[in-house]
Amino acid sequence: MRLPFRKDEQQMTINEIITAVKRRTPSQYKEADMLRWLSRADNLIFKEIYQTHEDAPIQSFDGYTESTPQDTVLLATEPYDEMYLHYLNAQIHLANAEINKYNNEISLYNTVFLSYRNDWNKTHLPKQGVTEFKVM
Repeated sequence: MRLPFRKDEQQMTINEIITAVKRRTPSQYKEADMLRWLSRADNLIFKEIYQTHEDAPIQSFDGYTESTPQDTVLLATEPYDEMYLHYLNAQIHLANAEINKYNNEISLYNTVFLSYRNDWNKTHLPKQGVTEFKVM
């Protein structure tokens, strides 16, 4: 599944983020685990940010699997793409029962995610619901 973004928009690819996480936080976890975690992170972006706005860059998100091309770009753009590093590191620390490290990473992830959501909300129109109705 290729998402409709151009690489020149400075977005990380699946391969880039997994390579960065492996370099930063070596672990026994496989790429399949990291793909599942990336899917969760981007599914959250899709559901909480994109689906609530008229001009979402994608209309559906099916997640990432082992058959997803490694050069597929992730949803968040720079500088917010660092959230993926924090999310994957948090998941590694959680799986290792390293709760203090998990808390630090998930706090950093939440900070970047909320900044991304706030920026998106400022620059994109929300979906419009019913604006008026007729009472009989």
